[in-house]
Amino acid sequence: MKYRIRLLAALAAIALIAAACGDTADEVEDAAPATTATTAATTDTAPATTAAPEAPATTQADDSAPDTTAAPAEPAEPAGTLVVTETFGPNAGWGIETDDALLFTNYGIAEPLVVVDFDGNLVPGLATSWERRSELEWAFEIRSGVTFHDGSDLTATAVADALNYLLDSPTPPRGLSRSIVATVAVEGDSTVVMTTNGPDAVLPQRLVSGNSAILSPSAYLPDRTIDPFAGGTGPFLLVDIVPDQLIRLEANPNYWGEAPKLAGFEVFFVPDGQVRSGMLRSGEAQIIAQVPITDLPLLEGDPNLVVLKTPLPRTTSVYLNNIAGPTTNQTVREAVNYAIDRELIAAAVLEGSDDPAIGPFPFWEEWADPTIRAFPYEPDTARALLAEAGYGDDNPLRLRLWTYIERPQLSDIAVAMQAMLRDVGISTELTITEYGPLEGSVLAGDFDLFILSRSHLLDVYDPIGFLEADYGCEGGYNLSHFCDAEFDAALTAARGMDTAERYAVYGALSGVLQDRAITGFLTHQIAIDAHSSNVVGYRTHPMGHYVITTDVAVTG
Repeated sequence: MKYRIRLLAALAAIALIAAACGDTADEVEDAAPATTATTAATTDTAPATTAAPEAPATTQADDSAPDTTAAPAEPAEPAGTLVVTETFGPNAGWGIETDDALLFTNYGIAEPLVVVDFDGNLVPGLATSWERRSELEWAFEIRSGVTFHDGSDLTATAVADALNYLLDSPTPPRGLSRSIVATVAVEGDSTVVMTTNGPDAVLPQRLVSGNSAILSPSAYLPDRTIDPFAGGTGPFLLVDIVPDQLIRLEANPNYWGEAPKLAGFEVFFVPDGQVRSGMLRSGEAQIIAQVPITDLPLLEGDPNLVVLKTPLPRTTSVYLNNIAGPTTNQTVREAVNYAIDRELIAAAVLEGSDDPAIGPFPFWEEWADPTIRAFPYEPDTARALLAEAGYGDDNPLRLRLWTYIERPQLSDIAVAMQAMLRDVGISTELTITEYGPLEGSVLAGDFDLFILSRSHLLDVYDPIGFLEADYGCEGGYNLSHFCDAEFDAALTAARGMDTAERYAVYGALSGVLQDRAITGFLTHQIAIDAHSSNVVGYRTHPMGHYVITTDVAVTG
């Protein structure tokens, strides 16, 4: 079968790479895609090639890292406030193992050991350095002179306890679990040692997400809930929560790094994109993300606003149920894929803001397989495949098509796709609602088609995290409910490989997903954010880890 040929070819390629490169090849860190900013009009630029950098065996903070031993210069007093809108609010009690944890890093409440900066570089966070001592052991040196928001000191013990709490969760985060990390222990006064169950070359990349942020010991309550007000070590203090509406934050006067420029800000939880745009245009909000395509001309034409367009490591896809219902049949999955006009979706529905997808990874990423081809738009082929699967006028195929409102472009895609499927004889019941009510049903396998926007570098700064979570048999976000022993074995082997070898495996595995029509990959996404022209220092983080940083300020 074609998918097995891909895996065998990848293994052969890996052997050649290993023979040619040996173990001494130096890895080059590529910059993340640049953001294009405009006031009255936007000039689209081709995205730069992106690659998640290999974690070097030994990493230390460079000279630009804050000096925690010398007395800092007297900083300027924080000044000014603003309002930012957020598409997703906390819906899991601020659980550090859940997606709520993104709020801790997005808004400067807490910080991880390792940071992906805005240029895509892996840099020190609460760990000043890290070292791979052996195949199974990594050591992280913890930053000194740092205090939590509750006044307690950041220590190696606090870090180890926080990570063990995370790993021992009944539902650990997608990129970090006991299946990967066996132990976390303290060595000496300032070193945390992590031992993995098998070789893992990307452990530092697993520690960059909000889930890995280190909270104050007092935040971890005995009943395994989180007190978000106890906070972490970040530049902003959480001071108020209005459930389902907003949170308020103030500058942390004792922050260990560069002092924040803002005195504070409010985050309003607004899932509806049209409402977010209206708040920006009226001045109720100063920063919004996920601008609806239909509102883009209005925002770009306003001289008081700035629109940012940033290529992302994110793909919009239609996830097909692989364990229940008609889409367990590969012939049906192929029919769905042939029925979709990706070029039309990208060019007309999204007005050119996205690129048609060729697979899970865009062509400019180093791990993308250049031999993969997108499913062409062939409605006649789709009809023939449906007939082969036993569907037709006397037995029409009926499916449920779901998506959510928090990302406004998904609703437009769903409406267009419903018409495309109808054209080949597939009837769909369309549901567009908030994400929360849908997730449980999809994870339980009670769905047919689910349109989702998914970053493949959000949880782990390497595609292995995405492939493990979304397509591994034990993956925590396996919406497709795909499970293949050979696929899992290839992922496990890739953990211990160097960069070139891993990338060859990722490309081969993405080909497996395409060959078997596991998921319908639709478009590669470009983020569209906007802010008032009096906001300075705001950037779109390519991995979605940070929104308000110490650089953000308001003028005038």
